[in-house]
Amino acid sequence: MLSFLPSALCLAVLTHLAAAADSTCTTSTVTIHAWSVQIATPTPLAKISQTTCGSEPPKYSLSSWIQPTEEYKDHDLVRIGHYDTSVSDVEKSWDGIVTSAASLAPGTRKVLTLHTDLNGKILHLGFRASTAKPSEGQDEVEIQVKQIQPGPKPLLNRPVVLDDTGKVKTDEKDEKTFIQKYWWVLAIFLVMQLVAGGGGKE
Repeated sequence: MLSFLPSALCLAVLTHLAAAADSTCTTSTVTIHAWSVQIATPTPLAKISQTTCGSEPPKYSLSSWIQPTEEYKDHDLVRIGHYDTSVSDVEKSWDGIVTSAASLAPGTRKVLTLHTDLNGKILHLGFRASTAKPSEGQDEVEIQVKQIQPGPKPLLNRPVVLDDTGKVKTDEKDEKTFIQKYWWVLAIFLVMQLVAGGGGKE
């Protein structure tokens, strides 16, 4: 029995190391920008904390909200999104939506929606605002994460089953006629008609 102790000890150590590796979490920051369609330079709007633990998809939470200092008019169009800083042309590297500047007014209820892939990588950004003021205990800015699910896949290379005559074999269990399925209903109806007809007075 003692001969199994070294292997059992090694297995316990490896399990502990694997659990420790999975529990290692890293945190990074994702910056969301806002800029008017008339302005070419994005300015930080929100900083979102991205926490990744092991092989699990990252979790996102709002670190800070930076109210724009530009003097926007309510009807001005403002882009909200994130962009790849490695690309020099901002117009080609940003990803997000365009909304009215009134959506960014202080006191409005704001929701940032992060559309991610199965690994948690941000693919698209959504934003909506409401004139309703946040209720008690509710944050002015909320972060929502929606994971993009893979679409249905076609069933390819399904074998074609032929019967003895060379035709495609079909399931004949459900190929019954109406009378074969509901003969008992017709029988009850005929019996009731006979009973009702024989009960009349002469």
